[in-house]
Amino acid sequence: MRWIFRLIGFVVVLAVVAVTSILLLPSERIARIAADQITQYTGRDVQITGDVSATFWPTLGVTTGAVEIGNAEWSDNGPMLRAESLEIGVDAAALWNRDIKIRTLRAVSPEVLLEVAADGRNNWTFRSSTEGSTGTSSGALPTLTLDRAEVENGSFRYLDAQAGSDTRFDDFDLALEWPVANGPVTLDLAAEPFGSRITVDAEIANVAAVIASQTTPVTAQIAAPGGALSFNGAVGTTPEAAGRIDADLSDTGRFLAAMGVSGVDVPKGFGQALNIDGLVSFKGNQVSLREGVIVADGTRLDGSADVVLAATPQITANFAAGDLDLAFLAEGGSSGGGSGWSKDRIDASGLAAFNGSIGMTAQSLDLGTLRFGSTRLKVTNDRSRAVVRFDELRGYDGNITGQFVANNRNGLSVGGDLSATGVQVQSLLADMADLDRMSGLANMQLAFLGVGQSVDAIMKSLSGDGSITMAGGQISGIDLDKLIRSGATGPGTTVFDDFRASYRINDGVLRNNDLVMTLPNVETRGEGKVDLGDREIDYLVTPIALQARDDQGLAIPFRIKGPWSSPQFLPDMGAAIDLNLEAEKKKLEEQLELERAKLEERAREEAEKARIRAEEQLRREAEKALGVETQEGESIEDALRKKLEEEAGNALRNLLGGN
Repeated sequence: MRWIFRLIGFVVVLAVVAVTSILLLPSERIARIAADQITQYTGRDVQITGDVSATFWPTLGVTTGAVEIGNAEWSDNGPMLRAESLEIGVDAAALWNRDIKIRTLRAVSPEVLLEVAADGRNNWTFRSSTEGSTGTSSGALPTLTLDRAEVENGSFRYLDAQAGSDTRFDDFDLALEWPVANGPVTLDLAAEPFGSRITVDAEIANVAAVIASQTTPVTAQIAAPGGALSFNGAVGTTPEAAGRIDADLSDTGRFLAAMGVSGVDVPKGFGQALNIDGLVSFKGNQVSLREGVIVADGTRLDGSADVVLAATPQITANFAAGDLDLAFLAEGGSSGGGSGWSKDRIDASGLAAFNGSIGMTAQSLDLGTLRFGSTRLKVTNDRSRAVVRFDELRGYDGNITGQFVANNRNGLSVGGDLSATGVQVQSLLADMADLDRMSGLANMQLAFLGVGQSVDAIMKSLSGDGSITMAGGQISGIDLDKLIRSGATGPGTTVFDDFRASYRINDGVLRNNDLVMTLPNVETRGEGKVDLGDREIDYLVTPIALQARDDQGLAIPFRIKGPWSSPQFLPDMGAAIDLNLEAEKKKLEEQLELERAKLEERAREEAEKARIRAEEQLRREAEKALGVETQEGESIEDALRKKLEEEAGNALRNLLGGN
């Protein structure tokens, strides 16, 4: 605002020149004197070219041709102000009282350049040419009033070498009224700074305070495509502001784009339509909200917030809600009808909207598929990684604590570490996965991680582990007592006294091998898998009647198999035989082994007898053929040798003349 009133100073100089010389001098001379006076006032070179015309009564006025006011000596970006023409009219009667009452001030097609140098100097602080090199002008304006000032088809450029920014907008119209000395100034501005037309209607209580870099009361209304906002408070030129704001935005993204904050795609539920009411303070790049009431897409929040404005805003906030509706977060979930998870792409771009932390309390929380009562949570977001810590999440007759993480830095991943105490399993599983066969109060632990851009991809990638314990409950769909008594697996209900199990998840498949469920006189064990990605189950349940078969127990396993929306209960006879006849099988195997040993022994004995008989038969045939007869214990070889020795001896005696 300050630069506007600096320009009014030029006008005052022109008005003084007009008053003192308009009746005496030709128009060319008036233009030259006016240029000299403005140069003396600002220390800037001033050029007025073209025709200069004058009026005398009741308004003393000057209309100039093209006007150009030079820039600061350190700038090489062209003049500070250039206009096709200026028109100035002063109340002639007021001059007799030494008042300057400007009736008309009109600039046609002005081009205004405001500039900040790299060392912090600006071009709207003037030094009079009549002062020394170290002197500075106070820039104070003489007492005056201004009925109406108009700018038609103007352009504005703000060049900040310190910040490295260059902002420009064209086609702005301005109307300014200052009818009472030391009174308020009203300002009407219409412009297209960022491609969309915005209008500003404002009233500034004390112009002198603005010029002196002090704060002053201001009321303003801003309208742009997508919404409007109003402000009632105080502003300064540092810049700073404090007061009550009331914003009604039907399209937040479009409104922000009109105000120069482009590329903001507000996700549904986060304030596509937004209403804000509260006390706001702004200084530098810090914005604070107190006593705030925010209604984002129908969800009301009461609380406070501090925002550091940057490319990615830094937010610290605490809010309380009545019924907090976040059902939009569940869009893209289960496609319904038990047909599988949605493959629609999840838009997680909202995780890049801010950094910081937001505390939240609510009387109820609706997540679309899940609904809770009293809620206390804190959301911490850092570079597209949001951590939601649940200090209290009442629902399903119990309480859930822990944390949930959504990370979109390099593709979307979700994970968590949650504990639930005393929750009603039937309603929880029905809302989560369309399962309603088990009921009872449970304590549960769950740690998980999933990766993917759709619910289907996340469910099929899940990994983690957990456990569940229940002190009583029931399972619908099968009657284990009836199964034990008659082997029937038809519909029914099983009431149990205790339930406990742990599990691991890998690639979207949950596996368990230690389920234990107890009924009166029955213990049930279970093992198998639940395919979370494809929504199917293959699980073996083994109920054991502990007092059957003379307290040896009777097990009748059955398999739960198929889609989890309508699984089949099938008896597993192979497993039943293995479990119930294990002792009998072992006894039969032992008997078989004994009989086999007996047969082997008998075979060995018969073989030995046959060998002996064969040897005896061979011996007799050899004796007969050789003409020998063996004695007991004598071999055929010995008997034959003996016979040969005897025959040799007889032959020798005959040869020697013996008998």
